[in-house]
Amino acid sequence: MHKYFFINEGLKSMTKLTVFHKNDCIQCKMTMNMLDAADIPFDTVNIDEQPEVAQQLKDEGFKSAPVVKVEGVGENDAWMGFRIDKIRNYIRKHGTLATN
Repeated sequence: MHKYFFINEGLKSMTKLTVFHKNDCIQCKMTMNMLDAADIPFDTVNIDEQPEVAQQLKDEGFKSAPVVKVEGVGENDAWMGFRIDKIRNYIRKHGTLATN
C-alpha cells in the first residue's frame, strides 16, 4: 500500500516516505508517532518480518532502526534512528501547514 502526499497544486512535488522499523523499537515508535501526529502519510516495512529487506538496508550502510527514506520529485533523503531534526524539517515542508 503506497500513500502519496501532494504539496500545493497538482504534481509540483510528490513524495513518498517509508519507515523501515523493528518490533519493540522505541525510536521506531517515536518516529511513526511524530509523523502520525502531523498527519503525514507514510508506508511502513517491518524488517523483523522481512529479513531480506533488513539485509538490503545493512548493505546500504544503515546500522540501526528506524530507517526513513524519502523519495520524490527533486527530493531524496534517508536517515537512521530517531532524527527529530529531519522529521521536523520534513513536517515543515510537507505537513498540512505547508499547503496553506
